[in-house]
Amino acid sequence: MNYDICYFFLTIVLYYERELINYFITLKGVRGMAKAELKKNNKTEIEDSSSLKGTLASVFLLGAFIVVTWVSVYYLFVDRF
Repeated sequence: MNYDICYFFLTIVLYYERELINYFITLKGVRGMAKAELKKNNKTEIEDSSSLKGTLASVFLLGAFIVVTWVSVYYLFVDRF
């Protein structure tokens, strides 16, 4: 196996892993909470009609991406020794 190609692939995967994590953090993270605190909504009626299927799918995709990244790191380590 060519080490330059493995290193290049690993660099790209780790970069996009970091970008995905940052995206998901800012998607429902501090920015969303800060906007929610600024709005003064006096309605107390809450409808619980939200579906969490999209959240579950995105968590599974992110988890699979992280597992693939770490498995590739492991095989790169084993291949070098």
